Amino acid sequence: AMATMGATELGLVTLMYFSEQGFRSGFSAFAIGVITLIGFSFVGKTGFIIKGLRDLQVHTIAEFFGLRYNRSSQVIAAIITFAAGLMNMGLFLVLGAKFLLYMVGLPADMLPYLMVGLLLLVLAYTVVGGMVSVVLTDYLQFLILFSSVVFTTYFAITHVGYDTVLDTVQREYGAGGFDPFVSEDLGWLFIIWLVLGIPFSGMWPPALSRALSTVDGDTSKKLYSFVGLSFLGRALMPMMWGICAFTYFAGDTSIDLPMLDGAPDTAAAMPVYLSQILPAGVRGLMAAAALAAMMSTFDSYLL
Repeated sequence: AMATMGATELGLVTLMYFSEQGFRSGFSAFAIGVITLIGFSFVGKTGFIIKGLRDLQVHTIAEFFGLRYNRSSQVIAAIITFAAGLMNMGLFLVLGAKFLLYMVGLPADMLPYLMVGLLLLVLAYTVVGGMVSVVLTDYLQFLILFSSVVFTTYFAITHVGYDTVLDTVQREYGAGGFDPFVSEDLGWLFIIWLVLGIPFSGMWPPALSRALSTVDGDTSKKLYSFVGLSFLGRALMPMMWGICAFTYFAGDTSIDLPMLDGAPDTAAAMPVYLSQILPAGVRGLMAAAALAAMMSTFDSYLL
């Protein structure tokens, strides 16, 4: 259960937006991962919401609404959840295409066909196998993801040097590169918003579906307690990639970032950086892991 949840939440879109956050905010972005850890630890310790739902033997929030109110409420909740997931998946496809474009060097006209093919593949094994197929494939994908992310983090840091990273963040961002409260990209309001969401960390549907599929309520609490650490790692490591990419481009002004609407495309910084510094084997492993990450996220959203 921990492996499948970790694989689902360590999606390609996760790597992209956390790396961009690290690029834009420096080390102050780490506060997001720490607050996430606190939120999941709180849910795991108290069982807030998830234990009650598991004891009721429901599997989705929509199902709970049907039990608590009526069938119409269940249908409306299901439609809202479906619409939100569909909009999310549209963003996932865009960022996934951008990663593969710069990481692998695929021609741009091939990307729509690749995205559709992967989506159809995931749809096929999810519809046929249900949660069983999701768990089995997510477990294998988690192993690939874990190893590739660790290797990539090592090469990303050692290429530019940790001391150079610290000096660059201090020079370019000042105190805001280390303190989220004074960061221009984060600030007090953003941190307060994150803290207010702590009690509801267990309500994210892909994660909640795992907790509600456990043996009992106590097991679902343990699941959230352990998974909080993996969620911390899924934030900090790609953020570090983004910080290293920022250091790389700041240290060599002859290398230009791709442009988007006349401005530097900060979301592309991480895949461009990795494509230039990773050894061939690790680069291929990371590309395979990225595809696995994208498939793992898709199957959970479809389910």
